[in-house]
Amino acid sequence: MKCPQKMAALFPGGQAIGETEERQRAHLQTFQIQSVTRRLWLTPMLSITSLLLFSCWALATLPRDKYLRKDGKLAATLTLKDLQSGTNGVKGTIWTVRPNGAWDRKQVAGRTTRKPDRSGKLTARQLQQLADVLAHAQVQKLPARLGTFRGAKPHVVILAWRMQQCEWTLPSGIPVPKYPDQPFGKLTHKDCFAEVVQMLAKLLQPPQKK
Repeated sequence: MKCPQKMAALFPGGQAIGETEERQRAHLQTFQIQSVTRRLWLTPMLSITSLLLFSCWALATLPRDKYLRKDGKLAATLTLKDLQSGTNGVKGTIWTVRPNGAWDRKQVAGRTTRKPDRSGKLTARQLQQLADVLAHAQVQKLPARLGTFRGAKPHVVILAWRMQQCEWTLPSGIPVPKYPDQPFGKLTHKDCFAEVVQMLAKLLQPPQKK
């Protein structure tokens, strides 16, 4: 049997062919590694790009600046009246949120509106959250009236923003339905109204005692 040196001498091109195959395998391995690296790099980049595009779309669909001024204050006073008619007249509460975030609650008994029995002030972050909800609910597009109940002792909830207000008439003792929580779905006027009421119920809480 001939030794490798003699075989190489008989076939001088064999070594070159072997070296070429080795180089091809090395190039193939390098290409595969580079492909995997590109995929690993592109995946988070695509995720970041998608997130940025989504954020831009969300900001475009939620024009907060219509409800929040550049100084961080609301563009107008927001009022929520929750009134229940009964045998002794109307009873209920009036919640008022002023542009600087100061809010209070007043009790209503018949034709008398008492002094505030609860008050507080929203933070800058809370004002932003409220403005986002007002924008998403498109409060300025709510109709003057909601609800078909026309019976005795109605439960009336009134949401007022700027010079317009929306009055929702419900049966006696029936609260405003829970917001369905579909931020990018198609909302009805009742959904929009409920979204604002639910956010106010969350934000307008007295400060916790230490």
